[in-house]
Amino acid sequence: AEVIVKQQDNEFFETMYIRRESIKVLQKIKVYEPFCFSVKVTDNYYLDVQRKVTDCILNMVRVDELIEFFLKQAMRRDVKSDYEYLISLFIQMNTLICGGGEKLKQSMKVAYACAKKVAADLPENKRTSYRQKLTSAVIFKDYDRCCQILLQLSNYTDMTFDFVYDLFEDFEKNKDVIYTFINALTSKKEEIKQEG
Repeated sequence: AEVIVKQQDNEFFETMYIRRESIKVLQKIKVYEPFCFSVKVTDNYYLDVQRKVTDCILNMVRVDELIEFFLKQAMRRDVKSDYEYLISLFIQMNTLICGGGEKLKQSMKVAYACAKKVAADLPENKRTSYRQKLTSAVIFKDYDRCCQILLQLSNYTDMTFDFVYDLFEDFEKNKDVIYTFINALTSKKEEIKQEG
């Protein structure tokens, strides 16, 4: 599809070509309002989330950069926002952009359930510590370390994390599984506290 665009700052119109696949992704997105904001990164730079999301969809590129940015933001003590919902939308967007199939969806469901069980069983300081370690390992693309942390956590909680086998097989292909696990590793108490 061909779209004519005019930016407010420009005096001219631009032509943009949109892939059919991108249009299909845009049609499948149920909510778009949560992406309509900017976040301050430095004094001179604001991340325009809506523009970044749109660029990713138009170019059929995963939104990993946004997921990792907001996972990191969620760990900061001075940030009052609850990003769990926003990150879950980004993860859904990745599955729309890249597909993944039923196996990936099932692994993500298992990861979510495991994370919620771990969050309910672990004391807050331990849960926060594991969440920080996993987030750091994923952001720095230290996938071996990430798998080691998951195995330690599995051993510590005496739980079986069946989704880990998919990460061992192909971490990059199943990255949304670990994103889902880290994102769900919050307690209900923390979510209520953040809302109030």
